Amino acid sequence: MLKSKNEKVVAVTALTLKDVIAKLEPILPNFTKLLKLCDDKNYRFYKADYSFGNKIVHNKKLYLPLTNGNVVATDDPSLPESIANDLNFTSATEHPLGLILSKTS
Repeated sequence: MLKSKNEKVVAVTALTLKDVIAKLEPILPNFTKLLKLCDDKNYRFYKADYSFGNKIVHNKKLYLPLTNGNVVATDDPSLPESIANDLNFTSATEHPLGLILSKTS
């Protein structure tokens, strides 16, 4: 889990490319073949655990879950810069990519 600048705990875990491949290979083998071709230095992966009913994308903003049950937008200045830079996007030209796995995103 990662902490925001105001000490709120973000229910997000950073993963390596190897972690992602190990998690996805049993259920998406063709996709993981493509992932194995990627340079793991160019990509960062995050696993987020949302509570039922939490916003993930709303009004062109991506939200991250907090362990207290709330969510925070990726453009919130209290987020660690690494997460904000990795996950913030311009809604007019970009969209976040995610997978729903076993009731988690």
